Amino acid sequence: MPLRTSLLVVCLASAATAQLSLPILPTGNAYLWGPPPATSQVFFDMTVNTTITLQGITYNGYTPVGNSGSIDIWLTNPGTTTYVGNELNAALWSLTASGPTVYPATPAVPSACFTTGATLQPGTYGVAVRYNGVGPLFYLGNGTNQAFSNAELSVTAGATQYSAFTAGAATPYVFSGTLFYGLGAVPHNCATKSEYGSGCYSTSGSFWQRWTTAGATAAALNGRTLTLANTGSGYLVTPGVGVTYVAPSGTATSLPTSSNGEAVVPLPSPLVHPGGVANALYVSVNGFVSDAPNATPPGSLSNLPNSGGLLNSAATMWALAWHDFTTAEVGSGLIKYEQVGTLFLITWHGVESWPGTVLNPSTLQIQFDLANGNVNYVWVTMDAVGGSAYYDYTLVGFSVGGVSPKVAATDITTLTSLVLTAPEVLPVTLVASAQPVLGTSINLTTSNEGVPGLGVNFLGTVAIPAPGFDLGILGAPGCAALIDPNAAVGNLISNLGAPLPTMTVAFPIPLNPGLAGLVIVSQSVFLDAAANPFGLKSSNGVSMTLGLFGL
Repeated sequence: MPLRTSLLVVCLASAATAQLSLPILPTGNAYLWGPPPATSQVFFDMTVNTTITLQGITYNGYTPVGNSGSIDIWLTNPGTTTYVGNELNAALWSLTASGPTVYPATPAVPSACFTTGATLQPGTYGVAVRYNGVGPLFYLGNGTNQAFSNAELSVTAGATQYSAFTAGAATPYVFSGTLFYGLGAVPHNCATKSEYGSGCYSTSGSFWQRWTTAGATAAALNGRTLTLANTGSGYLVTPGVGVTYVAPSGTATSLPTSSNGEAVVPLPSPLVHPGGVANALYVSVNGFVSDAPNATPPGSLSNLPNSGGLLNSAATMWALAWHDFTTAEVGSGLIKYEQVGTLFLITWHGVESWPGTVLNPSTLQIQFDLANGNVNYVWVTMDAVGGSAYYDYTLVGFSVGGVSPKVAATDITTLTSLVLTAPEVLPVTLVASAQPVLGTSINLTTSNEGVPGLGVNFLGTVAIPAPGFDLGILGAPGCAALIDPNAAVGNLISNLGAPLPTMTVAFPIPLNPGLAGLVIVSQSVFLDAAANPFGLKSSNGVSMTLGLFGL
């Protein structure tokens, strides 16, 4: 089915359904941890003045990139018009709408488009917004209970409950977010987009591994060492040979006590590393060191390690053990630094982990060799006790500053050698600018093409599932076809400037409800004679499901 974007504008059909919303943005500031598998929920009462169809929700919270979960809307059954007094009676509630969360790449307002729209008739309902595994925290108002209203809805909030219908509700905690709905009983389909497969070619200067329990971390790291040997063009990562822990001397300098803080430590001489040259190091109490301020890596919180925060850090980042440490806890050891010979040592010396209700210290050390730029990771004893799901996450790794290619986890317990290259090269990348909502226009932008020239963006209807069709048979090894070009049309793209097109192709989407659910796929290729014998590079694929509503 050839699809020509220039023809889409003539396919407009019915009028758009108005997308309405009620922001519920309370005053005050509080947060609630909601680690999986907990099903935390927030209650409020809602009066519906006219028929509406619930379509989606945003909520003010934080979820690490890569985690999965959903948001549910539970309503009281007919005859029950308030949550008050009914927080423990599950029989009075019914699941009304649900949708997977959409995780942004950086801290932002997460959202969910409900898989099936829920039509609500006029009346008053008790409402529970349930967070299924989407933690680790969501933000609430903590002032007095508050009311919000518009012409269609009024809301009185609220209370929170850590475990759905099984624990007492705490008040006053007020849901913070926005309800989205259509006026009347209207059709509802979610517009979604996703990337699949990968582009070519990339080189990585990063690695990582994450554990989610204290026991697994201790089993993997206790007594282990790792060397990042400076090759002049990156690191060669190997198990440490002859690397030993150097206990802090009595003259070592201690960093101030902190929980989630970062301190700058001057170096006695410059450190040459794959990301450049550092004259000072920035030490996070949470187990990582950077060459620039980096207290909260992007897409993360400083005490909640995830690979996206490491790989997209603006600063070069050595994650010795990115973890929720705290030296502010009574009885905790301190982070200390000193120079011994050519080694600049930073030691977490019996430092406690959250939570503060258990004794769970760790001792670990990072060694920077100022003579040759080598770095050693030394794990002496890692906390094996833990205390709570997200507190126990630990990530080990390294990443050159700036956006890095996505890489799979490395098992450092079986690692023999790993070559990291800098500067890193990102693969040819295709992204869609927004959700493909009927009656809108979105942009498909190709980047990281690497050389001046021309390419083609294909837009079609038949995907080739990842990893796609290997183009090595044509002389482009490592590249893949991720859509069927026989069911697609091409649009010229270029980075050579006017009068040629740009690297962005506009995709106007018809306002035709009959197209809801149609899947459109896209992929770009770019000419590069030096890349391979075939002379082209391919991007990842983008899959777009057309719908009537998107967030």
